[in-house]
Amino acid sequence: RDLHSFPTRRSSDLTNAYFVDTVPASILAQTSYSKGVDFNGSILDLLIKEQSVPVSHSEAIFTAVPAAQIIAKRLQLQRGDPILKLDGLLFDLNGQIIDISQSFYVPGFYKFRAIRQIHKG
Repeated sequence: RDLHSFPTRRSSDLTNAYFVDTVPASILAQTSYSKGVDFNGSILDLLIKEQSVPVSHSEAIFTAVPAAQIIAKRLQLQRGDPILKLDGLLFDLNGQIIDISQSFYVPGFYKFRAIRQIHKG
């Protein structure tokens, strides 16, 4: 697996999110990224846009955390400022993990919606 750090998203002059995705090279090879095309967002954004790898679902854990020094610098914050961290797993149609991601969000820029599903049995 290769570790890829992709560009941050911007709102005006402020950086408000930072993503780190760990993706198998075989998955990246199926996207325009392998041809040198740059993009702004997460691997999930790219896969949905290009529909090159069928995606089944994602599991995510959200946590409010103090910003570590390196993340604070990238988000133009002070070390220790509160941020929202998302640890995610992205699955293909066969149930294989195709992306392990960490996303860091500055509070106040995003709204997240959770859909809860109840499994019987």
